[in-house]
Amino acid sequence: MAIAILMTACGYGGISSGSGLDYIPNTGAASYQYTPLTVCLGARKIVARENGFCSRPPSSGRACARDADCRDREGCNCGVCVLRYCDLATRTDCLAPLRCVVNRCLQPCKSDADCGGKGACVRDNCQPSCSSDDDCANGEQCKEGQCAVIKTCRLPSECSSTAGDFCSAAAISLSHPAVVDSQTGFTLLANAQSREYSGLFQLRGDQPGRLEFLPATITLRGEPPPWMWNGVSNVFVLNEEGERRVYFQALDADSRGSVGLAKWTGDALELLSASPVAQAQAGWEGGSIESPAVVKLPNGRYLMGYTSRQGTGFGVRASADGLTFDPPPPTPVLVPEQFEREGYIRRAEALADPEMRVLDTPSGPVIQLWISLQAIEAVKLPAGVQPQSNFSIAYAASRDGVTWEPYPWNPVLDVVEFAPLPVHRDERGAAIAGNGARTWMYFHRNQSRGQALGLAVSPAPRTPGD
Repeated sequence: MAIAILMTACGYGGISSGSGLDYIPNTGAASYQYTPLTVCLGARKIVARENGFCSRPPSSGRACARDADCRDREGCNCGVCVLRYCDLATRTDCLAPLRCVVNRCLQPCKSDADCGGKGACVRDNCQPSCSSDDDCANGEQCKEGQCAVIKTCRLPSECSSTAGDFCSAAAISLSHPAVVDSQTGFTLLANAQSREYSGLFQLRGDQPGRLEFLPATITLRGEPPPWMWNGVSNVFVLNEEGERRVYFQALDADSRGSVGLAKWTGDALELLSASPVAQAQAGWEGGSIESPAVVKLPNGRYLMGYTSRQGTGFGVRASADGLTFDPPPPTPVLVPEQFEREGYIRRAEALADPEMRVLDTPSGPVIQLWISLQAIEAVKLPAGVQPQSNFSIAYAASRDGVTWEPYPWNPVLDVVEFAPLPVHRDERGAAIAGNGARTWMYFHRNQSRGQALGLAVSPAPRTPGD
């Protein structure tokens, strides 16, 4: 059985007293713990890797708020009880004593008596018996006295429209989340890609772990200029005096990267500048500025953090108005090797997808940085197993945006699955949300069929119900 764990560390806003950065607990620097995230499109659960089941329509299904509201082999799927889809690769989606068998959770058995009169023992698994569809889970139908899956699906068109069935899954790849608001509910922007949807979309929810995907594409008003050949991607939202500024990465037809700026009105983007607010130079930037993140300091200055084309460095440019940024520094202010530390990270290779926030402290503002770090981590593996590099989330802090000190116990978020050997999964594109008591980190991760959003919380709960 695969078990997912997180490497976490105690959280501080600063790093060490030696650098003048204060130890400030519970500021979202570290101590993140993975927590479930469900993104819904109506009654359909957005997935990247797994499938769903053709199920009875929401109007005739059992309504739910949590898995406990559903029957044994069902789960709460965006407000409707549906047959739980389990992943044969990780086998982590079934509740004990059930186990994953051909994407369904079934009870193991040795004889019919082990099935408690609810089915027959077939190939060491209890096959549920029935006299009508109502005896089966939503997503199954009664055939010859046994509950059988109607059909697995990823798209609505794969289910019977005449029967009114719907697909419990929505196969949409989501990446590069950006937090818009976390004070009055949770609002995010994210890139989406699927047969049904493509572009920039909005996600909303009252709770951090349950978001609704709004199917209206956020479009750009007017004709895009040539430097926006590939459209808008990798956005960062800065709330500026009632105006939502959206900084974004753009590529021209020759793959030269720059940073654009638009105003978001809720249903569309309107360029605030017909030209890029920052253009890449040859040098260490490699002709591309990627994944901009912008903060406004108490003195009114703006700082934009970004990474180079190959992730060889992290740079910071300054601006007086947030509309025109200074040329790049002659060298990056952070390089991957600065995150290496014996016993934690032994080979750092690339940086990507920065996220920045400004933290007010008694001794002055601290600029916080969460960044995707591709590295080989210092973990013991069985003999003959070669370590593989992966992306995890690292943290650093600075007083001036020029001198940065990485967190001593990086990475602050790293998901490890044992199936059966330990595998470090990729976590990229951290987006930070908080309400003063807790800090949530949204991120995206690569899966076999696309990218999916994940969620972690800091400080890590001390008890399951905390």
